[in-house]
Amino acid sequence: MGDEPWRVYWSPAQNTFVQKMLRRARHGEKVIFIPGNHDEAIREYVGTSFGNVVVTNDYIHTAADGRRYLLLHGDEFDQVTRHHRWVAILGDKAYDLLVNMNIYLSWFRRTLKRPGYWSLAGYAKRKIKTAVSFIFSLRNRSFTMPRTRA
Repeated sequence: MGDEPWRVYWSPAQNTFVQKMLRRARHGEKVIFIPGNHDEAIREYVGTSFGNVVVTNDYIHTAADGRRYLLLHGDEFDQVTRHHRWVAILGDKAYDLLVNMNIYLSWFRRTLKRPGYWSLAGYAKRKIKTAVSFIFSLRNRSFTMPRTRA
């Protein structure tokens, strides 16, 4: 929802969303809250119900046609946010810096009559994610290779 432990931001749209969910809960609907990396402090309350609001790590939803869907937060698969918190915080600060730098870069691009929008922060994020994925895949291969040769 945009709120992070090291940088709290709560927009009016987010407030409206939460109010609507709480209204549904007050009117008897079951509301499932699955916390993720942006609200991980709430994970302490997994297994707790606040009225009709249930805090859980995952939930199996059964659709009207009988199909079942496993709902969970994708950060369970993100090695950085789950196991290297300091890297996530550092990355967040660097992202903020790049977003601010992008203001000047956009001005410079307009001055040169370059068409379209280009995000420096988005570019850096893609490159870093590729590098992190490579490092983790290399690490995983280094653990599995000795087992296959044994």
